Amino acid sequence: APVPVVVANTFRVERRLGAGGMGIAYLGIDLDLNRPVALKTLARLSSASAQRLADEARRMASVVHPNIATIHGIEWWLGSPILVMEYLEGGTLAKRMAQGPLPIADAVRTGRLLALALEYLHVAGLLHRDVKPSNIAYTKHGETPKLLDFGLATLMGSDLSEAADARSSAPEATAQIPFA
Repeated sequence: APVPVVVANTFRVERRLGAGGMGIAYLGIDLDLNRPVALKTLARLSSASAQRLADEARRMASVVHPNIATIHGIEWWLGSPILVMEYLEGGTLAKRMAQGPLPIADAVRTGRLLALALEYLHVAGLLHRDVKPSNIAYTKHGETPKLLDFGLATLMGSDLSEAADARSSAPEATAQIPFA
């Protein structure tokens, strides 16, 4: 869906950053706070897809963790939701991997920090369900990885919890390795 040059009289759209299965991301400038933001909207508008993007915003807003991208809010334009999120200038893990293998220390650090973020989500009752290199981005100096895109995230239901409990009590269950 097209976006206006200025969203809600506050966010100026600068350029397109990329597109995924459901949405398109743009670089924007928060005119009130003079900072970059990411603006995510729908590739194709339907009432169902608008509801899914609004639900994604709520799921993201329900958790705060240093390794989960921060959502600043949601705006609406011509019936289409536009998520206003933290802009992660360091690029995605997918782009880094396209340049070759990560140094072992970077891969271990990224994995450990993302495991902590996923553990936090699970304690909060959320399953991300779409962890992949293109949904992991880094802060400006490339130091902090953050999980993005909660479009497929879901609340853990009792059926999922019961299945997990059954697996963990089975004799063949493996020991969990704690992350420090």
